[in-house]
This record gives sequence, C-alpha cells and structure tokens, in this order.
Amino acid sequence: GSTLVEAGWSKQRVSPQGALEPEIMVISALPEKNRNGEVQLFNPDNQKLLEKMLAALGCDSGQSYLANIAVSISYDGRIDEQHWPTLKTRFLHHVGLVRPKRIICFGDLAAKIIFGQDLLTARKNKQFINHSSSKTEAIVTFHPRILIERPLFKAEAWKDLQMLTRISAS
Repeated sequence: GSTLVEAGWSKQRVSPQGALEPEIMVISALPEKNRNGEVQLFNPDNQKLLEKMLAALGCDSGQSYLANIAVSISYDGRIDEQHWPTLKTRFLHHVGLVRPKRIICFGDLAAKIIFGQDLLTARKNKQFINHSSSKTEAIVTFHPRILIERPLFKAEAWKDLQMLTRISAS
C-alpha cells in the first residue's frame, strides 16, 4: 500500500516464501534483480549458493523461509537510515508470525537495521532477535553475492554457519 516505506520505490513487490515455523529463516535487506530485470528475493546465482549453504546445514529449501526486510528494491540499492526503525518493527512482527527456530541474516545493511551493528561486528557472535514474547537465535554472515564476488570469504561464511549449527545443539 501507499503507507509502506517502499511506496516510492520500484513498483515490483516481492513476497516472502516458505513454510511457517521453519528450521531456518533467511533474511536479506533488499530484493534483487535477475538478468531480465525482474525483482526476486534472491537472483538465481545467489539462490543457488544459498541452497548449498542451507544444505551444508542439513536444511533443504522446504525447511526454510526466505524474506527481505524491504518488499521492493530501492533505486540506489540503499535504505535511508530514517526508515530503519519502521522496517525493523515490521521485520520483528514478521519473525513473530513466522516463528523460525533459527535465523541467518545476510549482509551489512540487514545487520545494521536489525542489530544496529555493521556486518563485521555483528558476525563475531551469535545474535538474538527479540520479538513478540520470544527470542530467536541468529547469525550474521556475508551475502551470497559477496561470496560469489570474493570466494575467499567462503571460509569465513562457513565459520558463521558452523556457529548456527552450534546454536541448534545448545
């Protein structure tokens, strides 16, 4: 609707996908464009890497829930800081409705909006997302796009994913 933060951005909206109460909820700040210019949760290359990352955790796409903090892409790929509190509130409500067991947060912008920390700071420890009357454990790691552009970061992302595995065992 016209009251959304994203109302003045792209008219292409992207809905989250997945089952409620998933093993893992995957969050990114903004949707992405595919080669045809269509807006999606993740473009096909990033989606393929994401599926491999989830498989490494023993989670298939049927056990996950994918969402973006914003429902459309901004013109410059950024979100003005004045909108972060509104988007965070909406995100926390979303998490409360979905009720995931664990959350993977991709990227610097998402880390700043959700945790108030940049990517490198937020990924040092497991995080907690307080919503409704619950608390969900989460990790922050590099967006698949960055891992494709800079394969050397894959080892660091693997360490982050292992932290998520340790969360489920604790």
